[in-house]
Amino acid sequence: MPSHSLWLNLDRLNSQLLTAEDIGILTDADGTLAEIQDFPELASVPEDIASMLGRLNRLYKLVAVVSGRRAADVQALVGQVELLYLGNHGLERRRGVSTQKTPAGLQAYTAVADAGVELALRLPKAPGLFIENKGSVLAVHYRQCDDPAAIDAAKELTAELAAKFDLRAQHGRKVSEIRPLAADKGLAVLEVAREYGVKQIIYIGDDETDIDAFKALRAASDRHEISSVTIAVLGPESPPGLADNGDYVVESIDEVARFFSWLIDRAAF
Repeated sequence: MPSHSLWLNLDRLNSQLLTAEDIGILTDADGTLAEIQDFPELASVPEDIASMLGRLNRLYKLVAVVSGRRAADVQALVGQVELLYLGNHGLERRRGVSTQKTPAGLQAYTAVADAGVELALRLPKAPGLFIENKGSVLAVHYRQCDDPAAIDAAKELTAELAAKFDLRAQHGRKVSEIRPLAADKGLAVLEVAREYGVKQIIYIGDDETDIDAFKALRAASDRHEISSVTIAVLGPESPPGLADNGDYVVESIDEVARFFSWLIDRAAF
């Protein structure tokens, strides 16, 4: 395990948190709380992890789940209604039973819809290649596609359409997304921290979009706007730079659960 293993640095982290005020815990969902599945609807968050998130929400200033899924969908995945959910990489917010779209998400809706029409018309017809329309975000999944040429064409098409409609293309774990420029986990976590008065953020994630959050938090820490701890969840499909951009690393969802248990224990005494 890399030298910045979380488990080799718990004393250092605990010392940082002992002097921290208003701690917020923000975490990605798929690949961090739930194992990646062939189809998004098959994912599930283990009961113990969901329960610990609920308890953490009572012990700390804020607990939020930040996901590329729609806010209502990620809330259903986790099952803890009282948490804050940031869907579509921050373009949606949900707590309780209502979802609010950000102004940036609303402004980009037409461009995303137009890109979606063209994407559906031009995407190669290959088995295992399919579009997930999340409203403000379009995702092309190819985990089940065995046609490298079709996958390459899909990636090129997402990049082309993103440029055409003034959107952003990003490739993740067997998925390519087209989304508004403002759909950025880095922007989202900093905005939430300011709004909720969080002074110390712990952020956990496993994919390219989480690197955006890692970088934004490090830059904000360098500007002395906020303190942060970023934890990369490593695996066989980890994107380049994930470990290097995280302050610490863990190597499985089980280790995320172990960390949540540690956070509960340190707050309870």
